[in-house]
Amino acid sequence: MGLMSFIIHGVRKKKSKTAASLFQVLQILNLEINYKERSNLQSIKEVNIAEGMHDIHSNIIKSSLAFFIAEMVFKGVKEEEANESLFQYIAFSIKFLNAVEQDKVANFHIVFLLGLSRFLGFYPNNNYNSDNIYFIPEFGEFDCYAKGNMFFSKENSQLFHNLLNSNYSTMHELKINAESRKYLLNSLVEYFQYHIPEIGEIQSLEVLETVFS
Repeated sequence: MGLMSFIIHGVRKKKSKTAASLFQVLQILNLEINYKERSNLQSIKEVNIAEGMHDIHSNIIKSSLAFFIAEMVFKGVKEEEANESLFQYIAFSIKFLNAVEQDKVANFHIVFLLGLSRFLGFYPNNNYNSDNIYFIPEFGEFDCYAKGNMFFSKENSQLFHNLLNSNYSTMHELKINAESRKYLLNSLVEYFQYHIPEIGEIQSLEVLETVFS
């Protein structure tokens, strides 16, 4: 049903049927709601966990990724209508993050954002070749000249091209050092901010950078 907000009563009371522990970051839930078409806040009749995300919530690296992803989705997705394909992408990504080995998640957040940008309508044009060796975020594509207000170096442009060609199953094969990963992530966040100005500052970014430094 798109992006919705809910009000939950008595969640911190000892005898509450709705425990606060249900509402952890990126937890996928089954909800039975009292839907009111003209209300900005919906109420929940019943709630239970659809699928446990124990590894996300117990692993510091995965939980840091989860908070970043949750913030980007919360600030970047504004749809109030149903979008089944977007929901399935986010749900699949959450399940993959929970299940994948920790040593394979270093590039997860970047690959996730690239996939998310496709649904939001500004997926970069992967026209990289021997001539187009600079990625220009302002235009969302590669060019033979380093132009615009911001552009990627030759090395980072090639890394970005490789990321565009990767997916969750192959992303761990890309060898990207901490400095380049930080640059690419910050640049990609700026790319989102360029297309969605109201997205504002991403508070979880600093924590994520510290974890992967």
